[in-house]
Amino acid sequence: MSSADFLASVVSPNVEALIREPDNYRAAINAILSFEPLVGLYYLERKTRDATLGSDSEFRGELARQNEALRLIRDLAASLKHGELTTQAKRTVRLAADIKPDKTQWNDDAVWNDNGVFCDNAIVIEYSTEEVNLSTRLHGLNRIEAYSVAREARDFMNAKILGEARKSNLLSEIVGIFS
Repeated sequence: MSSADFLASVVSPNVEALIREPDNYRAAINAILSFEPLVGLYYLERKTRDATLGSDSEFRGELARQNEALRLIRDLAASLKHGELTTQAKRTVRLAADIKPDKTQWNDDAVWNDNGVFCDNAIVIEYSTEEVNLSTRLHGLNRIEAYSVAREARDFMNAKILGEARKSNLLSEIVGIFS
């Protein structure tokens, strides 16, 4: 299966299910975890065309540096896999418990987002604005709706796979009206 086929048949439907039901924990987990194989398929396609491409982990790290939403999803998927990330590697998310249902809150300082989903409850991700290592877990973590992160990462990967130029949005730009 190609990365484009996987994106169209697995990732996009999972992301759309989460957007339709932003408080559905299962939909959030499915959307987040579907990015790991997508990036793997995309790496394999690129590696086939460019033998000088680095390792899989280097490739994933480079994509994560290019898009904050994808970095957050990468870190969250790893924390879900292990429960807690205990290595010294810097991560934006450390605990599987950093994704949870919560009430949404109106934020008067946020940028209006026409793609925002208006809901009283949503699955939110708590994250650090800076990568944190094991000894510096922050108390004042930021919150963002999982659907916003998944949609931004999907749109980024869609542009990458199709070879289109696209500006990556910062997490602060996709928060929308809730925080």
